[in-house]
Amino acid sequence: MTNDLTKSLYRGFTQLQLDALYNNQAAWENGDKGFADMQAQSEIIYKSFPVQRNIRYGSSPRALFDFFDSGIENAPTYLFIHGG
Repeated sequence: MTNDLTKSLYRGFTQLQLDALYNNQAAWENGDKGFADMQAQSEIIYKSFPVQRNIRYGSSPRALFDFFDSGIENAPTYLFIHGG
C-alpha cells in the first residue's frame, strides 16, 4: 500500500514535494531570521502609508487584500498576489 504522502497527487508531485515547494520560509538561506526580517519590513510599510486592510474580493475566508494609497494622483498601480 502506498503512503498518501508519497503518492502522486498533482502533476506528478507527491504531498511531501508540494509541501516543500510551498514552504518559502525553508527556501530562505537564513530561515527564521529572513522571515522575521520580512515581517519587520512589512510593519514599516504599514506604518508609512495609509492602508485599507482586509478588503474582500471573494467568498473564501482568506480572499482579502490590503490597499496602500501612495497619495500621488494618477500613480500607477502595483498589484502583488501571493499564494497565502
